[in-house]
Amino acid sequence: MRNSGIGYILCALGFVGIAGLHRFYLGKPMSGLLYFMTGGLFGIGTLFDLLRMQTLVDAANFHVLVGKQLTSPERDILRIAKKNNSVVTVQMVAMESNLSLADAKKELDTLRVQGYCTHDVDEDGVEIYCFQGLRAKSPLTQQTT
Repeated sequence: MRNSGIGYILCALGFVGIAGLHRFYLGKPMSGLLYFMTGGLFGIGTLFDLLRMQTLVDAANFHVLVGKQLTSPERDILRIAKKNNSVVTVQMVAMESNLSLADAKKELDTLRVQGYCTHDVDEDGVEIYCFQGLRAKSPLTQQTT
């Protein structure tokens, strides 16, 4: 994540002869090179960037966040189920993911309807969802005849 304080400092260096460093820092190497070669577009571009630095930093940080791989609710649920020997509850999913209780229940019920897990109620009355394909077991062995 980019820091606006560093951006301001690097931009200000453009007024003492080292223009464009802030552009490199913000992930814009082509305009950084242009600023370096032209003295920050003759100082006008550097001044303009200095005035709108926070916006530039926010845009650079947004691109970093968008570039990160986002996880889906299904992947989160499967990860949680694998960690718990294939059994999860609505509360477990909500606690270990970004989902609310209502969303966790909805996602689990969708996976159950699609046939990816089974639904049961344990002896304490807690709804459990079991993903048989994630159950820990010995490796499959090839039978020879």
